[in-house]
Amino acid sequence: MKNYGFTLIELVVAFSVIALLSTVGIASFVNYSRSQALTVSAKDLVNTLNLAKSRSLSQVLPSQCSGQSLVGYEVRLCISTQSCASGINYELNVVCSGSIYSAIETKNLPVNINFDTVKTTTTSFIFPVLTGGVKMNGGDGTIVLSGYYGQEKIITVSNSGIIK
Repeated sequence: MKNYGFTLIELVVAFSVIALLSTVGIASFVNYSRSQALTVSAKDLVNTLNLAKSRSLSQVLPSQCSGQSLVGYEVRLCISTQSCASGINYELNVVCSGSIYSAIETKNLPVNINFDTVKTTTTSFIFPVLTGGVKMNGGDGTIVLSGYYGQEKIITVSNSGIIK
């Protein structure tokens, strides 16, 4: 008599191997997902800085400056002492003559991703019209985003407007 089935021990071993591989795979996927959220957040902030720089170079005059001259564009990080709209992490502002600031765009960071308040040295980046440079409120232009398990992304902005 031939037996064509599997024994109980073979089934238990097979399901144990599948469970182990699934656990390792899910843990790796969660870790990858968290690191990607930090990377995407950093790239989004760099894109906002580049948008402010390109608008200042092209002298795009938004409706908020009607009847006034355009001074430049500012990216403001809303870290504890900065005044921004409630619940917003950073914003793109237009700076008109008479130091009038008006928010064009506001952004939030994903959950569990924040600015490292100790390592971030500059919270305001103003790109004046046609200069190609940047004015910073002190510091050396370093922005540090921190995420899960001590992961960090560092963004630097030089005085000449180079963003890395």
